[in-house]
Amino acid sequence: MKTLILITIPSLFLVVGCDLFESKKSEKKVEALPFYWNGERSFPENALSIWISESDHIYVGGEEGWYLSTNYGNSFTKYDIPEEVLSFKIKKTGTTFYGFGQVISDVHVIDGDTTDAGFWGGSFNLYTSTDGDNWEKISGPYSMFDFIEHDGHVYVGKEHGVVTYNVENGEEFSTDFLFTDVSNWIDEVQVNNKGEIFAGTMEGIYRSKDVGKSWTKVTEEIPSDKDHTEKIIVDGDEMYGVGEALLYSADSGENWSILEYKMKNHDGEIQDHFMSDFDISEDGYQYSINYLGFFMYSERNADYYEFYGPEKYDENPNSLPLRYGEVHAFKNGSVMITAWGNHFYHIGGRNGNSDYWDK
Repeated sequence: MKTLILITIPSLFLVVGCDLFESKKSEKKVEALPFYWNGERSFPENALSIWISESDHIYVGGEEGWYLSTNYGNSFTKYDIPEEVLSFKIKKTGTTFYGFGQVISDVHVIDGDTTDAGFWGGSFNLYTSTDGDNWEKISGPYSMFDFIEHDGHVYVGKEHGVVTYNVENGEEFSTDFLFTDVSNWIDEVQVNNKGEIFAGTMEGIYRSKDVGKSWTKVTEEIPSDKDHTEKIIVDGDEMYGVGEALLYSADSGENWSILEYKMKNHDGEIQDHFMSDFDISEDGYQYSINYLGFFMYSERNADYYEFYGPEKYDENPNSLPLRYGEVHAFKNGSVMITAWGNHFYHIGGRNGNSDYWDK
């Protein structure tokens, strides 16, 4: 059953700076920033997973249901999830919904009084639906961390490997990786522009060219302390791996290297900051996030990622927010960043009055 949930929206405002005058004798106009940010909004419930479709629709997985926004987070519609699961992660291909959820009967208990966080521990089932409300189990139970559907197959990242499920005949097989660590899993499953399947793991990036039957590690040249990859971005022939370092491939994932980067904070200082998430806009701007906020890299500032909001913080232990976690680019150029463990989010829209986009 669908339920419409309206999100209270503060008025959008344009950040242009406060001081318009250097002194009484001279005036200096503060340049309009490239993004304006709305106020902090709340997801209908804690967003255990977020996926943005090609049409800029926001799919949010939760514990009570899953939620869809078709208007850039202004409102969400609630949909049902299978009764036997505790949490849900959802994506859509064509007219078919796919999702997996943690089976309630197999939730582990930690310290006697708290359950595992979503997508950690226990077993999961994979489901399909034609309306987003009524679900049919097609695979499981086993550990699941991510999945993607491509060309009639669903690839599910699990502990130690990948399960390939054939949508047409329901057959599936599992391929385990030879990890050095006894406990390892697949954080991300992605497909490149050639139709090859990639898996981001705690021990680098793997690739399959034969529908998941065999996998080859393609980041052998990356040091082991830098190859943990939690997210893979595909931008034409270029690919990026996000994790302990920012990895880069210019040839559709054949060869990989480490991209060194700097970040310029709101005081104009160039510093070494850890990038917690990364995405690319439709027109090639690189967006990143860390605890301080949102940063952007472009040809204009090709030596570093520059801070562009939403708020400014002094960098001392008492004022660091330690709050921002994910960044998602929309096709229309705007961006969503999440905060406080994905309880809250900001939407940043491109400011047409900013000279930034003309340079």
